[in-house]
Amino acid sequence: EMCIRYRYQTELNMDYSVESLERFEANIDDEYRDFLRTEGLLDANTEAFGAYIGEVLVHQGAGAWSINEPRAESSVEVGSRRYQPLRMARAFLESSEALRPSALIRRALAH
Repeated sequence: EMCIRYRYQTELNMDYSVESLERFEANIDDEYRDFLRTEGLLDANTEAFGAYIGEVLVHQGAGAWSINEPRAESSVEVGSRRYQPLRMARAFLESSEALRPSALIRRALAH
């Protein structure tokens, strides 16, 4: 796991920017979407990716986490808006047709 995390932090420059989220999404599109689905790795990666999406909202939008059970219901509040990063992550990992989390975050930060 450390190798994977180190690789993402160095190769994709995971610095909590929206651009880093876009790089991560492109990497999923190119290499991993089918693999995650066929290997039953959606749950673990949903949580990891959702946590990163949430942290981008926290860092870029001065958001604040609200952790709930089940964890998929956790949210990040940015101003008066509430976002559910784990749901966003799950939708994106399950379908290439889903709205990209980075697009939702860009819209959130523009308001």
